Amino acid sequence: MGGTVGITIRRKSGEEHRMHRWTNSLEEFTVNQRLLDQDEGHIDEYVRMWNEMVDGYNRGDKENMPMAWVYVPNAGLYPCEYGLIVVDYMTNTILAPFDDVRMGYIDKCSVDLAVKYPESSKNSTQDAARFKALFESGAIRRALSRDFKWIDTPGITMEDFLAETDQGGDKYIRAGVDMSPWKFRTYKSGDPKELLELKEEIVQMGFKLTEQEEKEWADHIEWRSQ
Repeated sequence: MGGTVGITIRRKSGEEHRMHRWTNSLEEFTVNQRLLDQDEGHIDEYVRMWNEMVDGYNRGDKENMPMAWVYVPNAGLYPCEYGLIVVDYMTNTILAPFDDVRMGYIDKCSVDLAVKYPESSKNSTQDAARFKALFESGAIRRALSRDFKWIDTPGITMEDFLAETDQGGDKYIRAGVDMSPWKFRTYKSGDPKELLELKEEIVQMGFKLTEQEEKEWADHIEWRSQ
């Protein structure tokens, strides 16, 4: 399941990428060691598909880029179906809805699937490498046990995380990712008051909203107020 989410990325140079994307693409970008390392190439790779959609839309290539007509015409710096995420490399800040989009953790079932069946798809192969990098870097500092208790796990390996208990059940069901040096600000995507506060924070961070984006913010907040 998933839907459309607004995502804006601002590089250290100040260059902005204002996009609408499918939610499923977000975890690979945000829960990634390359984001923690602030690798500029990581941004390039994530934005490449967007640029291809924009190019296809501008060429009128609906046959090869049908989804471009879903995302490109309405893209901007404002929340949509699944909210808005802002990844700001200038201030090391991530603004994200905590109730809709996975951020800062990985589930055991996802790791287990990627490790056991890496050849099942291109995404599985990439996920296996992504999870391995997070464990090897020491970014996994805590884990959620099967009885729903967070446990500090500095130095835990991916093998330890996937291990079962002596009784044969899961030892852990989720791993928390230390997202340093990033700072998180979460909001409730369905709360009009928090959406207004989010908009104000975005403006205070130096983002300039267009007239159309101002209208989209007003319409979205009105919709959430009903």
